[in-house]
Amino acid sequence: MLSLKAFLPTSEKVGQVELHPTQPWIAAATKADFVCVWDWRSEQVVCEFQLGGPEDELLQDVDIGRQAAAGHGAPFQANPSLMQQTAGLPSRTATGKVRDIKFLDADVAQAQLASQHYLVNGSGSVPQSAEGATWLAGKRFLLVVCENKALLLDLVTRKATEVPRAALDGKAPTCCCLLLLGGGAVPGGTPGSLVMRRPAVAFGCADGVVRVLQAGTWTPMLRLVSGHKSAISRVQSVLMRGATWETVIAGHSYGSLCAWEPFSRNLGAGPDMPVRQDVKAHDKEVVAVMLACVGEDSDNLRRSLLTVGIDNKLMAWDASSLQETNKYKLDAKAQTTHAAVIQRGFVANGRHSLLIGTEVGVLLSMHAASGSTRLAANLAGLIPAGAKKLPKIYWVAPHPLQTHLVAVGTNSGAVLLAFPASEPMPLAALPLLSPAQAHRQLPPPPGPPRGPLLSSVGCGSGATFVIALGDAVHCVNCVTGGGGDSGDGATRANRQAQTAAAVAAAMARARTTSSNLDDALGAMTEATTTAADGDASTSRPGDAVGGGGLSWVRTRVMSRTPVAKDRPAQHAVVVPSFDGAYCAVVWPQLRRYSIFCKGASAWDEISAGHGTSVAWHATQHVFAVVEDASPAAPAAAPLPAAKPRKGILGMGGKDGKEGSARGGFELRGSSFDVATVVKIKQVSGRAV
Repeated sequence: MLSLKAFLPTSEKVGQVELHPTQPWIAAATKADFVCVWDWRSEQVVCEFQLGGPEDELLQDVDIGRQAAAGHGAPFQANPSLMQQTAGLPSRTATGKVRDIKFLDADVAQAQLASQHYLVNGSGSVPQSAEGATWLAGKRFLLVVCENKALLLDLVTRKATEVPRAALDGKAPTCCCLLLLGGGAVPGGTPGSLVMRRPAVAFGCADGVVRVLQAGTWTPMLRLVSGHKSAISRVQSVLMRGATWETVIAGHSYGSLCAWEPFSRNLGAGPDMPVRQDVKAHDKEVVAVMLACVGEDSDNLRRSLLTVGIDNKLMAWDASSLQETNKYKLDAKAQTTHAAVIQRGFVANGRHSLLIGTEVGVLLSMHAASGSTRLAANLAGLIPAGAKKLPKIYWVAPHPLQTHLVAVGTNSGAVLLAFPASEPMPLAALPLLSPAQAHRQLPPPPGPPRGPLLSSVGCGSGATFVIALGDAVHCVNCVTGGGGDSGDGATRANRQAQTAAAVAAAMARARTTSSNLDDALGAMTEATTTAADGDASTSRPGDAVGGGGLSWVRTRVMSRTPVAKDRPAQHAVVVPSFDGAYCAVVWPQLRRYSIFCKGASAWDEISAGHGTSVAWHATQHVFAVVEDASPAAPAAAPLPAAKPRKGILGMGGKDGKEGSARGGFELRGSSFDVATVVKIKQVSGRAV
């Protein structure tokens, strides 16, 4: 359950909130067009201003600057920064209703690049660096999208510049997203990087067209068009596996979903880009678009595009083809207002990482793969209800880096919620005889073996991990470096020859398919990486990558052995013994644990019981377990069945008819009043 960490009360409904990745800032915009940047750590206001009409505070400051520049209004002492911004605001047009807010600086760019890369490619490679976006260096911007114009506010100097209405073809912007990867199609990129020096901003507009402008100069770059004329309600940039550019996904107010790849071609091909995919996603307005991991296996690289609409449906789509893969019907009694995904890594690990906000003040957490839902927070009693009987949630924004923090916009203010202390990842490394064991083959140690695990796998097996993924437990063995043939000069020479041949083929292919130098360099880089995957000499421990002093070591998975199957698909805690001979897996929420022993060819379960925590002795095969003294309560108990319901904690299936059978259950393991005791147990061979 989420707990209250900070609260910013407001007199109006907070329609949107945004969290800064590195600064303790929350940007909030109310329904009355009041925009505020608040430091939740010191509870101080960083910046605030009123928009929405001719009395806009920013425009009044500009008028003061104009009068001082013209020699009028002698009693006023003009701010020098206001003298510079009059060119950015040539007219005193009212801003209109605030539609979207976004932080814009180098930290935001780096957080976006990292999250996109790790979500798609995993943690086996280094993401692009935001240092290539030189225009953002040293700047702190807040981009405010209003009904009649878009404003870029410098949070340091309070200088406001306007996105020219002509750049948007006179159309009203409704939402925006940041584009950082040019894919070689944008001129003026940083050498050796795919990141654009000046990022692009994609503005969704009321006429159904997404207009891509260059940040700062606000020069039109592309118009992303489709056959829809309805207003765009959400626009999101996502990264596809193997692509060097971002894909723009737009959700319309009538429920359609469109996808484009803006920088997949050179800009000289024309100002308009037709839609790549176009599907009917929802019956009403799309309120959230996000890319999420749904696989419980590290080898499963499938990612799903999730959309949520006002029709209370959550749709899952194949990210590349926009083919429907799943559908969930949310609770009809709790109107869905917004949803967001918490980026907790490239493997789902049983996490309910999808947060769904409702109008009844209840925040739900959902497991994207199974559709299982839980109650994440009930704001009733945590914050004032405002003018309503219950608080209402209008916006959900997880922290980009601190995944335990979540900002929520409500009818009585901006709320910062926090998850409990982060639970450990469901994996553990088995002890090594020597740190060098992870990099190369070692001779057998003298004397008798130290345990059944080490005696069975030998010493040259590299690093071994036990990991719980989904409903199974696996033992994964991997090595770094070149293994046993790293010193073979002939083998190294053969691999270098293969790499050279691959690069030559890539150059020839690039000359025949494209005259763009960036495309050729990208093809050669991909060929070099592919050919060198097995060459440990190209990536040794201690090699620096990216010039930042980061040591990156290529790891190869040698084998994966099943330990157990058909286990609970809940979060697990893996605890190995001091020598790796035994391993305990605990499912705290279900009050269950199992003890496994490595045999000659397979793992065996030697003990199981009801408990919430296991700890091993530092030098002996003895473990302590916090165990239930009475028979454990069931993990799930049916809700009172007055009549079938899909409920706040329930989800329907693909056709929306499975709500009462599948969603009408509630976890109650922690609510039973059962006595617990600590038991000390000793393991001898396969007996406990």
